[in-house]
Amino acid sequence: MRIFKLEFALLLAAFIFIPSQTYAASKCYDAPFTLENGQSITTDDGSTRLVAQADGVVVLYDKTAEAGSNVLWRMTGTELVLSDGGNVSVLRSNGKTKWSSETASPYPTEFCVETGNISVYDKMTKNPLWQAYPVTHREAFETKLSTGDGSTCYVDDAGKAYCWGKRFQSTLESSTQSKITPTEIPELFNSYEASTGFRNLCDVDSSGRVACWSNKVKETKLFNARFLSNSTYHTCAITESYHVACWGDNTWGELGNGTTIDQTSPVLVESLSNVASVSTGTGGTCAVTFDGDIYCWGNNYFGQLGNLDSDISTTPVALRTSGDVSKVSVGEGHTCFLKKDGHVMCLGLNDKQELGNGNSTNSVVPVEVSNLSDVATISAGNFHTCALKNDGTVWCWGFNYRGQLGMGSIETTYVPVMVKDLNNVVAINASGANHTCAKIEDGSIYCWGDNYYGQLGDGSLVDSYVPKKVIFPN
Repeated sequence: MRIFKLEFALLLAAFIFIPSQTYAASKCYDAPFTLENGQSITTDDGSTRLVAQADGVVVLYDKTAEAGSNVLWRMTGTELVLSDGGNVSVLRSNGKTKWSSETASPYPTEFCVETGNISVYDKMTKNPLWQAYPVTHREAFETKLSTGDGSTCYVDDAGKAYCWGKRFQSTLESSTQSKITPTEIPELFNSYEASTGFRNLCDVDSSGRVACWSNKVKETKLFNARFLSNSTYHTCAITESYHVACWGDNTWGELGNGTTIDQTSPVLVESLSNVASVSTGTGGTCAVTFDGDIYCWGNNYFGQLGNLDSDISTTPVALRTSGDVSKVSVGEGHTCFLKKDGHVMCLGLNDKQELGNGNSTNSVVPVEVSNLSDVATISAGNFHTCALKNDGTVWCWGFNYRGQLGMGSIETTYVPVMVKDLNNVVAINASGANHTCAKIEDGSIYCWGDNYYGQLGDGSLVDSYVPKKVIFPN
């Protein structure tokens, strides 16, 4: 029953519930409970509002903060559901789970929108079973899986980080031998995200602290980060105030601070705010704002910045779109973005069919990917791109010489093809140079493509043209 729709039920709930001091302005609802698309809840003091927006995002807003810095928690999906056992889930439009708190309780539970937070409580003890803050904004499934150049990392629901393949050994271990199955990395315990690049490994813990390892040396880079993207030679993060900070190589201006000087410490991209997501690629970076606009900076040799020329830009330039973008992903010479209507557009280098539009002609303006719709998220590799559709299938296009498209062959394709024998997918990551990984609903991880360093995690060093299940330790 949709309790918040019924005025009488709200009054009854308020009568039988004796709030503690921390509940003073809260709006609480007994399980089971559903916040449907287009509906919202605001605390009694007017400070906090939870809304299932019409554009397919569930957002918790701080109504006292300025626009652009007032998002406390954000998850892609059309509705939020609290089950009888206290589990909170956000569902896609097709009813499949996009994200789950994985909370389970034998006792009655309630869902509360509070001042600055949302929580699930045991009604008997009033103890919190789950709270959104301080794990804010980061989308659980997507950010827990990372592919790099020859390596893969994954953070499980207990906060344990596992990596396999080549690069992470040089950062945390004395051994340089490739790991062909996942190895737990104790240094990354309590991570929310582990992001592997070419020469370094970075993680975000549950408090938002960003630390990076290089040559077995750990360095804290940021505090209170909301999201992290790690590329071949540079890294960017979304800060607590929804700005972007970057560090690393700056040959092409990919740090966005107006220079081409490398930086070992984070520098702020000063002209950009209200940022919802960021993506780093080889020599370039793009960000999407909460208004649905894209800004890019760095290498532009193939016109991948979308400003109709080929000059590098050391500061963000607006990609000409209509403000209806939900995600962007940057490759080596191409950029793809997902529109809110579920279609995908790409621009830049196309000599290996990276743009997916049926030809191999470069484009300085966005072109629509052919025969693709109802897309939930996208991820670009060096010369290929993959899309996860709302029906749980994965479609890839572009360069395929190591089998990274998962189509059962090494044939390069001009248009998207469905990955073989893979269904019920909830997350993808194709940012590794020539391999791709996915997570399915039961928690299993599958990878395919280049396996020279064991980055597929299947216990071998043999490339695979179809998905292989990653073998985790018992």
